[in-house]
Amino acid sequence: MFFNKKLISYSLIFLVITIILVVFLIFPLLKSIRENSEKLISFKRELSFLRSSAVNFEETRKNYNLYKEELEKINDIFIDSNIPIDLIKFWEKVAADSNISIDIFPASLKLGKVGDRWDSISFQVTVKGSYPNVMRFIQKIESSPYLITLSEISLNRPAKNTTSNIVISFQMRAYAR
Repeated sequence: MFFNKKLISYSLIFLVITIILVVFLIFPLLKSIRENSEKLISFKRELSFLRSSAVNFEETRKNYNLYKEELEKINDIFIDSNIPIDLIKFWEKVAADSNISIDIFPASLKLGKVGDRWDSISFQVTVKGSYPNVMRFIQKIESSPYLITLSEISLNRPAKNTTSNIVISFQMRAYAR
């Protein structure tokens, strides 16, 4: 009987020590292993992403000289929103070449408004001249090297039996960089 009591007490002590070891040593160790393995997987994913980004960057850097000229052309279609003088001079030159008169008034400046993808400057433009010359002017500015749109067009035609010039007013939006 004494042996049984001793055996039971030793077994209980061993069981308590085992439970204490499992709860305070093994579980935290397993938890730490799991957390570290998750971190390792995350670091491997990040490393893989960085390697692919580096490869893409190198390819882009190598191809930059091939695309440089085209990128500059794309940049040139947008006007400088602070100084749109080049655009206005271009319109005045085209109007003079088309033998018409032109009046240009700034209408609005939209920088990053909701619904617009790009910044833009609007101008109210009024041209006066013969119909063929005015149409030539509009064709030239629509095919110009600048990114523009025309809207709100109004035409004042001359009275019948007169050879006076037509007057066209429109809103012109030039997109800016």
